[in-house]
Amino acid sequence: MKLCVIGPKGTVDRMCEVIKKFFPELQLTSIVYQVYHEVLDYFPQIQDEVDMILFAGAASFKLCEKHFMPKVPWEYIPRHGSILLRSLLEAECVLKKDITNLSIDTYTEKVLQEAYDEIGIDPQKRHLYIAQRRLTEDGYLDYLLDFHKRNYEENHVSCCITGLTEVYVQLKKWGIPCVKTVATANIIIELVKKLKLRYNVQVSGENEIVAMVVELNLSSKYSVTGDDQYVFLNNRLKVLQNIYRFSYRVDGVVVEKSDHEFLIFTTRKYMDAESNGLQQLYFLDLLRECGVTNISIGVGYGNSAAEAQKNASRGAELSREEGDCAFVFFANGKSLGPIFLREKRLKEQLDQDFSKLAKESHLSINTIYKVYSSTVKLGEKECTSKELADLCGFTYRTMNRILVKLIEAGCCEIIGESIIENYGRPSRILKFHWFEKE
Repeated sequence: MKLCVIGPKGTVDRMCEVIKKFFPELQLTSIVYQVYHEVLDYFPQIQDEVDMILFAGAASFKLCEKHFMPKVPWEYIPRHGSILLRSLLEAECVLKKDITNLSIDTYTEKVLQEAYDEIGIDPQKRHLYIAQRRLTEDGYLDYLLDFHKRNYEENHVSCCITGLTEVYVQLKKWGIPCVKTVATANIIIELVKKLKLRYNVQVSGENEIVAMVVELNLSSKYSVTGDDQYVFLNNRLKVLQNIYRFSYRVDGVVVEKSDHEFLIFTTRKYMDAESNGLQQLYFLDLLRECGVTNISIGVGYGNSAAEAQKNASRGAELSREEGDCAFVFFANGKSLGPIFLREKRLKEQLDQDFSKLAKESHLSINTIYKVYSSTVKLGEKECTSKELADLCGFTYRTMNRILVKLIEAGCCEIIGESIIENYGRPSRILKFHWFEKE
């Protein structure tokens, strides 16, 4: 596959360096310009020579989009909030400028307000001058140069942030403090993966797109695990790691819709190869390892991304009703499911385990769960009675009474003693089994 990178020299060099490192199989070519509208002179010939095109910024992309029809997949580096936050950090920490008083282009007011809200800067203290004209308007470059220069001289902004290299270079020549927005390596990698995905869809006979909706639902407020943020967040992090692991296996793209809902886009070719025609879905095994309950998965096939996502949402809706499973909807209207996580432990089953142990040990469920979650936080199956007492907030005597009942119930055993102080009785070393035997 041939990929062409288009942009200013410094930006193109950095993008090519990242792409060569993570996608050595691609044949790279590039077009370097000094002013973004120069791309119009080269573009018609480029589309006939390459398979994919990646623009360094929105200006050149929008300009080409205005004058040409795409023959191959195009993408451009978007102005993500994370890039803006990096630029603000550079302005404050490197240039030592006041970021509450800036002149900014290529970002919308909404994105800017969200970024400043994240930082926690009072809206009353923000004095931001935001460029309003569109990228595709004639004279846009001259407008930006005048916009930033005037703000610096008349409104006394401390610094300028721009998405255009041409503007950045000229402002530096004028001695005006400025920062050029720069994409992170992760953003470049995701865009190249997206381009490859779109290219494969075009050239493959198996050109259906597959979307997966993954929802992580919080534990019920009536569950004994519902109030333990540590247990949930720790397992959620494992889920996130495995979502990206699976996406890598199917050469997919991950979209984080919210803190508990994710989309994975791939093609039927990769999904069928990975799952052996949906006979074995490795993704479910990855999630099984995480220990998080209430996971809903919808898998959708379609001839477009929108159709695939719609079918995946139908599957996720059924999965929410069934609990901890996956449903698949195909482009022809047929469906498959529920596909359950193998060796799963449902939240309801975990609650039943605690209820059963409470009856056997004559302890309250809350007391048992407090001990259980404390052993999880220690990260080991072996601990001393003193460690548990401190973590649970019990007195040493109370902890020992609880442990006697848990030992009798068969969920832990004494395997030794530890002398913690120079006086007093040694602390018992306990090994917990909990529900391993089931």
